Amino acid sequence: MKTLLTVIAVACFIFTGSVWPQSENSERVSRENNAGHTQPANKPDSNQQKSSDSAPIKNVQPIPTDQRDTQYFDNSKHQPEKNGDSDSGLVTVTIWLAIAGFIQAVILAVQAVLFFQQKKIMGQHKTSLEQLAGAAAANADISAKTLVLTQRPRIVVRAFYFSEIRGVGGITHVSNRIEAGSFCTGQYYIENCGGTDARIREIYSEVYIAESLPMMRPYEGKEGSKEEKTLRPGTSTFYLFGRMEPLDDSTAQALNVRREIIAARPKNFYVLGWIGYTDDLGIYRMTAFCRRYDATKDRFVPVDDPDYEYAD
Repeated sequence: MKTLLTVIAVACFIFTGSVWPQSENSERVSRENNAGHTQPANKPDSNQQKSSDSAPIKNVQPIPTDQRDTQYFDNSKHQPEKNGDSDSGLVTVTIWLAIAGFIQAVILAVQAVLFFQQKKIMGQHKTSLEQLAGAAAANADISAKTLVLTQRPRIVVRAFYFSEIRGVGGITHVSNRIEAGSFCTGQYYIENCGGTDARIREIYSEVYIAESLPMMRPYEGKEGSKEEKTLRPGTSTFYLFGRMEPLDDSTAQALNVRREIIAARPKNFYVLGWIGYTDDLGIYRMTAFCRRYDATKDRFVPVDDPDYEYAD
């Protein structure tokens, strides 16, 4: 913008410098011509008029007009040379100013071309950077998905045991485990043994007492408790199990009867259920479990049945 204003100022200066001296010279020449051809007449006073009346008039020889004009042009012939010198100097200055203005205009045009080229290059560079950023984001997303698929979370259940309930307020005995009047309460641990996060969505768990496991799983069509827990790799949480009603005497006896007795119809104590969870990709997975209480070992052992014990 500053360069453009400079060019405009130089152009105005050149225009005024070329027009003003010519008008000034023409006016000066006109004044000199008028002064040469017009001579003011001296008006005689009264004394001169009286002396002229008394004194004899001498013969006055008039100057010829050609001689007068020749004398005027001889006196003024040096003035055009001076005007010509000043005009030539002004023309030289004007030419140099015009050259300077042209050079500035060329420089301005070159700067404009360079600016637009640089702007175009920067736009291409920006597009390339955006493409590289998009490719990097895509590669990062692919790497994350690959990591989740190769190092997926794995939920397992372990360490089942009965909780020992103690009496308070003067109560000396409380039924535990598989005794009559017991609620068979206990707990187990849910652990993520995979390589990425596991988000627990649903848990179902129940105590099932029967001689054997049925063909249709007892929890078919049921919904579990909604959960929102995140297990990092290697971490775990606990979950409780138990009956809604205490054991009656007959059920307790059937659970505690010795299996070696002939014609005995013993029952088994199962803790079964399933856990639903998702990985970082949102894939829903499930782990089902079924543990039977072995009174001879006093431990919960997994059943050998893929319909009840499996993991997606």
